[in-house]
Amino acid sequence: MLDNALESVAKQTGVKHISEVVVIENLQNRKSEEICKKYKSLNIIYIFNEITIPPGYELTIQGLNHSKEEIVAYLFDDDWWNPDHIERALNSFETCNEIIATFGSVLFTTGPHGQGYWLNSPYSFTQYFAYLGKFINNKMLFTLEDTLVASLLRTTFHLSTLVVKKAKLTEAIESIKDGNPYDTDRLLSVELAKMGNIAVDLELSAFIRIHGKNDAIKIYNSGKAQFWWNRTTDKILKTASDRGINLQEIFAKRLKQKRSSIIQLFSEADSHGSVKYLIRKKIIEDDGTEILDTSLPIWNSESNINTKNKIHTHHDIYAFCFICFVKIIAKRVAKETGCLITNIKNEFTWWHKNWRKRTTAQCPHIKGK
Repeated sequence: MLDNALESVAKQTGVKHISEVVVIENLQNRKSEEICKKYKSLNIIYIFNEITIPPGYELTIQGLNHSKEEIVAYLFDDDWWNPDHIERALNSFETCNEIIATFGSVLFTTGPHGQGYWLNSPYSFTQYFAYLGKFINNKMLFTLEDTLVASLLRTTFHLSTLVVKKAKLTEAIESIKDGNPYDTDRLLSVELAKMGNIAVDLELSAFIRIHGKNDAIKIYNSGKAQFWWNRTTDKILKTASDRGINLQEIFAKRLKQKRSSIIQLFSEADSHGSVKYLIRKKIIEDDGTEILDTSLPIWNSESNINTKNKIHTHHDIYAFCFICFVKIIAKRVAKETGCLITNIKNEFTWWHKNWRKRTTAQCPHIKGK
């Protein structure tokens, strides 16, 4: 997997701006050193940890201590960048002096080199709901208020797309010293937003590979995810309280301006029961929506909800519209990754068949439609 990541770094259109690449081997596998030697065009600083360092604060600090540049970028070894990721990120800093960090859109995959793609909208409903500003060169400039809303609902930004001023990251990273191994990206984005604006690129920035050895998947399967999720949410709520930010008014304002409803938040922006939790904390006003099942797996949404009018829905229904455009999407992804269009079409066909089985069983009223 490291090979894919380094190859994507070497093929960046803005590779001339990459003066050094810090690779940290944290699982005592010397094969990674041999992989690094293949990329002679990159100035790779290879670090071998004799003892595994917990992910999060300590590992990030180790990387920062070996970096000499004013701007740094994250990339996990199982992910890879789109060719123009760094170039677009650096352009964002030139657009506005108040920008201290950039995140980009991602596409999730279950295999290397574009095999086994999952449906994923680059411009998510959570981003749409949270953001009230203008679009500049297909980018959003998230303020602290926008970031608070988005991060309270779900993980909106992925660390493998983060490009950030080193001094700001060094300051923000202190917020995750509590040992949280699960969703540090939510809290980190809020800490960064306290110091300046965050540019969010709607163009595809990175491909995120989901697999059994992924840290987030392992923690989720261990049953500890909910604990860390709620703990991070409470910290974010405290940030708003300490700054005198009225989240009740902010959520009410967005529900009105975006013409959204609680049912939309449940179906499209809920993670780990976040909407129900915010209702219980009286951040979101309860409109009577009744949750039938709020145990939401990270990568496989299986939630049903029920409103006063007994309207049933399912996460997968909202992705169904993409099936109609499978050929268009397949061609675009193939152009980005070089993968075979037929592979993607087969993935959509498999997904569509499974979607019909689940939704027909769970939502009888849509049978035959």
